Amino acid sequence: MASLLLRELNHDLATLLNLLLVVDLGLVDNVLDVLALLSCQCRRCSLAAKTKQALKAIMLSLIQEIDRENVPKRERLEEILVEVGMNDSSSCNEEIESLEQEIGDHASKKWTASP
Repeated sequence: MASLLLRELNHDLATLLNLLLVVDLGLVDNVLDVLALLSCQCRRCSLAAKTKQALKAIMLSLIQEIDRENVPKRERLEEILVEVGMNDSSSCNEEIESLEQEIGDHASKKWTASP
């Protein structure tokens, strides 16, 4: 929920910075530079969110294929692994270990939480 709100605010800020005629405001060069950097950062974050959503859709599609007992093509799996940054066995092992740790932490919190 909070991440959605932040994305919306980021999008709104990017739109405002694109529409704002900062040159006409008579601001000093340093402020203009900061506003230009802020605008670039907002656009970059917006693109990253769209990329993440697209990757999530691809992953869900892949899981649905596997659920239907369809074996995905090797090339498609390789593309997805490269997209998420797992292009060798060591990065894959690191991710597995990280997920195991995260699952273990989540399980221990669940079992030790007081009702």
